[in-house]
Amino acid sequence: SITGIIPVTGIVPLLEAGADAQFEAQLVQAGAKQNSHGALTVFSGGSFAGGSFAGGPLAGETVPGSAAVQWSAVRLDGHWVLHLEFAAETGTPSLDWLRSVIAAGQGEAYGGSERARPILSRVASAAPMFWGSADSVLRSLKDNPWVDWVGCSSVLSPVQAVLFHGNADAKGVDLEVEFQLSPAGSMTLATLLQASPSDGMRALSDNAGVAVSVSVDLAGAEQLLRAQGCDLVAEPIATLLRSIPWSPPPTSIHLVGSHFEPSSLSGDIALEVSMSDSGFLRSMLDKIPGRSWLESTKTIGGEKVKKLSIPTFSALYYQLQDTSFRFSNQKSAMELLVTAAPGPRDEIVSLTLRPGRIPDLKTILETALPPGFAELAAAELAKIAQVSFLVTLRSNVLRLRISVVGK
Repeated sequence: SITGIIPVTGIVPLLEAGADAQFEAQLVQAGAKQNSHGALTVFSGGSFAGGSFAGGPLAGETVPGSAAVQWSAVRLDGHWVLHLEFAAETGTPSLDWLRSVIAAGQGEAYGGSERARPILSRVASAAPMFWGSADSVLRSLKDNPWVDWVGCSSVLSPVQAVLFHGNADAKGVDLEVEFQLSPAGSMTLATLLQASPSDGMRALSDNAGVAVSVSVDLAGAEQLLRAQGCDLVAEPIATLLRSIPWSPPPTSIHLVGSHFEPSSLSGDIALEVSMSDSGFLRSMLDKIPGRSWLESTKTIGGEKVKKLSIPTFSALYYQLQDTSFRFSNQKSAMELLVTAAPGPRDEIVSLTLRPGRIPDLKTILETALPPGFAELAAAELAKIAQVSFLVTLRSNVLRLRISVVGK
């Protein structure tokens, strides 16, 4: 049986004006209970034991095992505050989580997601936010054949609380999920972090059509996952590493740009790579015909860089050191890369896409999507100003942020 799971507490904006009363009525109609906590009305339900949810919005849903799944919700300072927890037995949900939220709020109004974040952070450190381990929960499901990811349950054991908040309106969606990690868990993850994008790369990404960064040692991550029995995630990473024609593979890679034309080497593209050995890149450079005649050393921003001038093509700039490689086909971008300070060592992976700044987006999509889908995808992306995905590790907080900004 399930004996405990990470509880989830979230703060989300209220529904549109006039919709709250209707929403509350629907909760009661679906079987939710109403209780008082001071001047607040708390809605709760969703109790489940050995088969299906008995009441609330999840009535009729089934989950294998034997446990009680309880949810609670309260309207507080312009937001709905939601809580979900698994318990060993059914009964009236504990409101310790709500007392923690109120105490952490310290009388502040939630207002928006930026104001909710520090309140949630304080909630994460307030007891009791942790009733059991995700490891024990997932392993209790091992007899269910549909759970083929149970071997990865130990990866979640360092997670002590999950918090989320977000905003959604006509302009877009902004969602953040925070995983509060144990000290040992955050230290283990920190050992995989490599060089984050430099300040120069971040500056270039501010206006680029595409910016992608992977700042984690994928080979090390694969080994760690296999050691913990999580082959389900480790194998796709291994497949990716085998597909990269780079040995040993880079430990971090950051790429920005909006357009690149291989036939003339024109466009705007910049690359920043960290690696354990530069031998592979040096061997590739040695294979360029007539390189000694085409290449010269230049000083840019006080740094020595190489300029590769190919007749009828745009010039290329690069700087190759023992453990780093910087490249661009624009001199101004190269100067930013070689003179900027290192970025904070907290980013794991990020992706930013600005469709309107990619002139050949449809052509790119046609090479990646089945026939007929590229035009549809391009039309949908044309409605979006920016999509971004970011995962960071700061102290013991693993944060995932997804943002979509419409035009």
